[in-house]
Amino acid sequence: MINKLTVLPYAILIFFFPPILFDASAAEITATPSLTLKVEYDDNINFDSKDEIDDFSGSAIPGLQLNYLTELLEFNAYGEVDVKRYYDETDFNRTNQLYGFDSKYKIIERLYFLGEFEYRKDETIDSQLEETGRIFELDRRERYYADGGFRYQISELSEIGPNFSYEKTNFSSKEDDDYDLYRISLTYTKEFQNERDTISLIPSYGKYESDTQDADGYRFETGWKHLFGETVTSDILVGVRYTRIDRKDEDNNDNDWGGVGKIEITKIGETFIGNIGYSHDIRSSSQGEIIQVDRIFLKLDKRLFERYGFKFESSGYYSQNQSGDKDKYRYFVLTPSIYYMLTENHTLELFYSYQNQVEMNEPGNPNSQRNRIWLSLKLEFPKKWY
Repeated sequence: MINKLTVLPYAILIFFFPPILFDASAAEITATPSLTLKVEYDDNINFDSKDEIDDFSGSAIPGLQLNYLTELLEFNAYGEVDVKRYYDETDFNRTNQLYGFDSKYKIIERLYFLGEFEYRKDETIDSQLEETGRIFELDRRERYYADGGFRYQISELSEIGPNFSYEKTNFSSKEDDDYDLYRISLTYTKEFQNERDTISLIPSYGKYESDTQDADGYRFETGWKHLFGETVTSDILVGVRYTRIDRKDEDNNDNDWGGVGKIEITKIGETFIGNIGYSHDIRSSSQGEIIQVDRIFLKLDKRLFERYGFKFESSGYYSQNQSGDKDKYRYFVLTPSIYYMLTENHTLELFYSYQNQVEMNEPGNPNSQRNRIWLSLKLEFPKKWY
């Protein structure tokens, strides 16, 4: 399946090449090469509750973002390579990679295609922890994600269309469990005449497969987006799910009903961006378990002066297995930073991050803590063509 999936982005690119090649004169193209340089101190590189290892590191992150826009096509591609090297603990040296694109193509007057692909190679401490609020050990992770669908405009205010997504996640350690995730859905959206409210209805089916268990999931979700004035928006998604879990090392199956939901409030002003929210859903852990994750998050970005500003990000997680041992984890992270804009496209930023994970079912409630501080210089070089 990986071979087929890696061909997918090229197939879609070929599909889009005719308008790109022959209609370039009518296109708006923006290319943004970038380079980020970082120096960092980390007091618990492997995020372990007992064997803490600290060290200094340096990173170089070259990247490129491409935006292509015509009357028929919106295409955005991105990529970056994160090369990180430690001063003493060279066994932790890594090279992370991220490549992807998303697109929207108008086929006929009321019908358009949506496509997305992403390849990511990183560490569980970077990604799995952010998604689930738990990790068991430091491990390398490789993920392929593809998503495609159609939307048909029933009227000026409503549309409907199917969507299919596939995700494959591989881990380098034999202790972790690779898995595949398939999902098919139908989305109906309607915007009201007041231009402030939009509702959506989303029935879906998902299939999860790993070496230790399979799961089938059915859900129905309802969404509501509301605009409060010109600067504040809310996005609410609530629904019900039914999950059937087949554990391959046992004869019995687990059947579980539950709710899913997400609420997010965003405020955007001239010098301030704020985002707060809460989500309740199921995720896949690195050990092949279906887990329920509750997450609350906050993001702030305030420009204090013309060139100075500060940011603050925080997330708290509570997760519990849906089958087998009802393992429970609690995790939170705090990341404040201050930045100085050297120019419009060059930024110097100082970060601090504190992470804390508690294994609530283990004797003594093992507690992993991690402090990091790093200085980042990001250089961007945008170029536009019309």
